[in-house]
Amino acid sequence: MKEYKLLINGEWTDSSTNETFENINQATLEKLATFQVASEADVNRAVEPARNALKEWSETPPLVMTREKADIGHDRFEAALKKAVS
Repeated sequence: MKEYKLLINGEWTDSSTNETFENINQATLEKLATFQVASEADVNRAVEPARNALKEWSETPPLVMTREKADIGHDRFEAALKKAVS
């Protein structure tokens, strides 16, 4: 079963609580994944980088954002195409 950590500032990191919870499919009672429980301190560690990213993103010109999204879409399309053909 997959265990998911906390995504903080672009990196997967352990929770400071050492607690987890399981995601269970209610129809089959199958355990799907385990997630780490975030503490208030973990949330606070995530907020500052998120605010900084929002500030940077909001100052990015629309044309730059559009080009970046197009590049990502193109890369994903090419990867899917290669996978489909192979």
